[in-house]
Amino acid sequence: MEAVGVAANLIAVITLALQATKIAYTTVSSIRNAPNNIQRVSEKIVHIQEILEILRSQANALKSQGNIPNSSLALYTDLSDSVQQCGKDMSEISDSLKPFVYDQHENVTKRLIKRLKTSIKEARIEEIVNRIDTCLALLQTRINISDR
Repeated sequence: MEAVGVAANLIAVITLALQATKIAYTTVSSIRNAPNNIQRVSEKIVHIQEILEILRSQANALKSQGNIPNSSLALYTDLSDSVQQCGKDMSEISDSLKPFVYDQHENVTKRLIKRLKTSIKEARIEEIVNRIDTCLALLQTRINISDR
């Protein structure tokens, strides 16, 4: 029964991380005329979504099987922690990029100022890319381990 609980917890954590990732993607996609580095962030977020979907289907399969070897329980607990951290990162990224999202009702000057702020904060955007890369690497590693 513990295996079902671990799988159910993992599914819940993955679902929350997916929601945060989708919000981050929507935020990034809303930045009109985004520089290349913002577009790169968007592509990486889509990749995270794909990985989370794979993990969710694997967790659903585990839950329906109902038996996870005791030796693998720690692995799935670690995976849950990794996914949870990834979800937190996606939420923080989304929040940090919201100021760059253009509102349809803003005048041209405000849009230009936002565009300028985006280009000035290149270091911040690079930091976001690095956080996403870390999340991607961690999730890909977890998938590779769980496939064995």
